[in-house]
Amino acid sequence: MEFDTKSLLSFLNEAAKPVKYADIIKSLKVKKDDAKEFDIALNRLLKTGEIVKLKDGRYGLPSKMNLVVGKVQVHPDGYGFIIPDDASEEEDLYVRPRQLKEVMHGDTVIARKQISNRTKKTEGKIIRIVKRGNTNIIGRFEKKRKFGYLVPLSPSILHDIYIPIEDSMDAPNGIIATAQIKKYPTKHLNPEGVITKVLGDINDPSVEIESILHKHQIKSGFPKNVMDLADSMTLDIGAKELEKRVDLREHRFFTIDGETAKDFDDAVCIKREKSGYKLFVAIADVSHYVKQDSPLDIEAFTRATSVYLLDKVVPMLPEKLSNDICSLRPDEDRFTFTVEMEFDSLGDLVDYAFYKSVINSKRRMTYTQVKQVLSGKNKKVADKYADIAGDLQAMRELAMILREKRALRGSIDFDLPEADIIIDLRGQPENIIKAERNIAHKIIEEFMLAANETVATHLSWLDVPSIYRVHEEPAQEKLADFRELVFNLGYQLKVTSKIHPKALAQLLAEVEDAPEAMLINRVMLRTMQQAKYMTTNQGHFALATSNYTHFTSPIRRYPDMVVHRILANTLANKKFMKKQQAGFEAKLTKITDHCSRQERVAEAAEREIISLKKVQFMVDKVGDTFSGFISGVTSFGFFVELCDIFVEGLVHISALKDDYYQLFEKEHMLVGTNLKKIYRLGDMVSVKLVRASVEKREIDFELIKKIK
Repeated sequence: MEFDTKSLLSFLNEAAKPVKYADIIKSLKVKKDDAKEFDIALNRLLKTGEIVKLKDGRYGLPSKMNLVVGKVQVHPDGYGFIIPDDASEEEDLYVRPRQLKEVMHGDTVIARKQISNRTKKTEGKIIRIVKRGNTNIIGRFEKKRKFGYLVPLSPSILHDIYIPIEDSMDAPNGIIATAQIKKYPTKHLNPEGVITKVLGDINDPSVEIESILHKHQIKSGFPKNVMDLADSMTLDIGAKELEKRVDLREHRFFTIDGETAKDFDDAVCIKREKSGYKLFVAIADVSHYVKQDSPLDIEAFTRATSVYLLDKVVPMLPEKLSNDICSLRPDEDRFTFTVEMEFDSLGDLVDYAFYKSVINSKRRMTYTQVKQVLSGKNKKVADKYADIAGDLQAMRELAMILREKRALRGSIDFDLPEADIIIDLRGQPENIIKAERNIAHKIIEEFMLAANETVATHLSWLDVPSIYRVHEEPAQEKLADFRELVFNLGYQLKVTSKIHPKALAQLLAEVEDAPEAMLINRVMLRTMQQAKYMTTNQGHFALATSNYTHFTSPIRRYPDMVVHRILANTLANKKFMKKQQAGFEAKLTKITDHCSRQERVAEAAEREIISLKKVQFMVDKVGDTFSGFISGVTSFGFFVELCDIFVEGLVHISALKDDYYQLFEKEHMLVGTNLKKIYRLGDMVSVKLVRASVEKREIDFELIKKIK
C-alpha cells in the first residue's frame, strides 16, 4: 500500500527544526513492513523538491529553511529568475549570471534566499538542481573538422552543445538539427550531446514550426496507444444512449466559426418568447468519449490545450475526435451538453437548465457569412441563408442586450487591434492586416460568456469542488502607478478602498476618442493580472462577475472537459460531490496549476510564430520608412508598432544620438537629460527599418522624427 505523504509533510511542517530520518520513522510510527513504501514516498518528495535533505542527513520543508523550489527562467542577457512552485511566494527570485553556469533554462532548482550586499534586494543562490528541464535541444549545427557545436535556437539556452564528430550523424554545416544531451554543463565545460535528428533548412516553414514546438516542449504526435484508442471510437448514436438524452435534433442549431475552423465546439439555437428569448448553447460532449484516467484523458491532461500556430493546429485530442466524432459538423447527429437559458427583454437570466442532448447542426456558418446576412448588402448570401435570417436577427438583438448589460455592470473591453497574418502556399507571410472583429464575433462571444457564467454560478451555489476561471484585481502598486499616470494626463480614476472594474471601464469610455486613448488602453492592460484556473472561486475582475468558468471549448481545453464531468455528476447524483473520495480537491488543484502553466506555454509558442512571420515579412523592407506609435518604453529604448502592418520593432537608446536619455518608468517615457525631449508611450513617430533578423526574431528601427 502506498505511503500517505500528507502525514509526513504535516509532521515536517509542525517540526521546530529539520528532523533526522530515525526521528521521522519513530514519530510517524512507521512499521517495519511499511519501511520500503515510506522510503519510496520520501525519495519522491526529495526528487520533486517538496522536502529537502541537508548535508547532515536531516529533512525539512524548503519554506521553513528560507529555501525556494522553482523553475529557472533564463534571460538571453545571461541572468535569470526562479519561478516558485509555491504560489504563496509573492515574487520571482532574481539569479545572477554566475549562478547559471551549471544550470539551464527550464531546470527545477532549490535556491536559498539572500540579500544582495550591492542592491539590498532579495536574490537566489542555487544550491541544488532537482530536475533537468531539457533532454533535447534544437539548434543550428556548426561543423568543425573533428567536432561540432549545436547553437540553440532558443536565446534562453545560453550553452552551445558540444557534439563529437562521431555523434553528428554527418550533419552538414548550418543545418537545423536536434541533439540529445548526454552530459549537462559544469563550471568549466559546455554540455555534450548527440545529434538525433536532422530537420532541414531554417527557412523551411515545417522546420520553423517543429523548432518552435520543440523549443516549448510541445508534442505534435500522439502515442500509439492513444491513437489506437481514438481510432477505435465510433459515434454510437444508439437507442440506449438516446434514452438518456434530450433529443434536440429538430431544433435549428448552427455553428458560427472562422473560415478555416475544423473543430466545432459549440452550436447555438434561439427562440423568441413573449417575455424575451430562449437561448440554447450546445457544447460537444467530449467527456462521453474521453473517459477519466483513460490514455486519451491522460494525454489530454498532459497537453492541457490545443496550440494554434497560424495555419497549423497541434490539437489536444487526436483528429478523429477533435475534427470528426466530437466536432459539431453540419447535417450529422452529435452528442452535446446543452445549457438552456431563458432571458427576459432586459437580458436578465430568469431560468436555466443543463442536460445531455443530441443535436443535428443545420448550418456551418462563418463570421463573414453571418455579417453579410445581417447587413443585407449581399443578396446572394442573404438568399442562401434566408431560413436562418430570423434566428440571426434575434441572436443579434439578444447579444447586444447582453453586451450592454455587461458594460453597465463594469465589464472591461479593451479596444486594441490584433494582427491577422496572411500565409501563402509556401508558408511565407504574404500580408499582415488588422484582424476583423464583426457582429458575428460579438454574438458568439456574448453567448459563450453567458453559458460559462451560468455554469459557474450553478456550481458555486451547489458549493461543490470545481474549476473556475479566475481573474484577480490589479496589484495595488501597479494600480497606484496607473492612477498617477492618468491623473497627469488630466483624467480621474475613481478608486475608493477597493478598485471596481466599472471605474476602469468608465475611464476607457471617457478617453475613447481622445489622443491618449491608445496610451491608457495599453497601460491599463499591463496593469491587469493574468487570468488563471483555480479551485477557489474568486471571481473574474475584467468581466465584473463573481462567477466564471470555462465550459464551452472541451475539444481544445482540458479544464472545460473536467467542468463537464463535474456538472454531469452533480446532475446525476445531487450528493455526488459531498461523497467524493479524499483528495479530490487536491487533484483539481493539480489540474488547475498544470493547465494554467500549459496555457502560458501555448501562448508563448503562438506569440513566437507570429513574431517570426512578422520578421520574415519585413526582411525585404530594410531601408523603408514607416509611421507608427510608441508601444513600449524601456531603459534600453522604445518599441514602435507600425500603423498599417501591425509589426513592432525597437528603436535602441544608442540610436538616439542627440542626447542622453533617462527612463521615467511610472510615466512610461524617456526624457533627454539636456534637451528635455520626451518619448512617451502612445506618441506618433516616423521610423526607418535598419535590421530584420529572422534568427534572433528582432526588428530594429531608426528614429526619423516624432510626429506629434
